[in-house]
Amino acid sequence: MAWVEKRGTKFRVRLRMPDGTVTTDSTHERRADATIRAKEIDVEVARDTFIDPRGGRTP
Repeated sequence: MAWVEKRGTKFRVRLRMPDGTVTTDSTHERRADATIRAKEIDVEVARDTFIDPRGGRTP
């Protein structure tokens, strides 16, 4: 399940991964945009189409 946190003047979408770690999916200027993204993540997880955002990071 994803949730929204306020960080400074922005809002970030956080989620708990299956391995138990908490990660940030994205940041947004408005809470409404962050809430929509959090709901999108919940739908993607339910459909088993969610792609881990950590997979594209360059070490």
